[in-house]
Amino acid sequence: MSRRNRRKKEVAYPAVAVFAFTRNAEFRNSFYQKESFNYFMKIIDSMMTKNHVSSEKVGFSGYKEDIAAFFSQAIDLYMSKHIDVELVLDTNEFDPEYVPNKYR
Repeated sequence: MSRRNRRKKEVAYPAVAVFAFTRNAEFRNSFYQKESFNYFMKIIDSMMTKNHVSSEKVGFSGYKEDIAAFFSQAIDLYMSKHIDVELVLDTNEFDPEYVPNKYR
């Protein structure tokens, strides 16, 4: 058996790696109606409003650890907003057997 003669691709080491999305290439129309999409749109719109910027195109730049931290924190916030927290008026005693009304 002969081995395939595969050429190894040369790894590029640019100062900055830029990844760009083609408009509407990756998504179906149903995707734009998801709650998670609207959540991230609000984050982006809020960042742009706070910085007095208006544009249809947005770019994020930084070290990959910082970008990963930004997106992971945004996902954590999105996930935590679905946690139900119920106020207990009597804070003097903690009852581990307490079950909120909607779970009884």
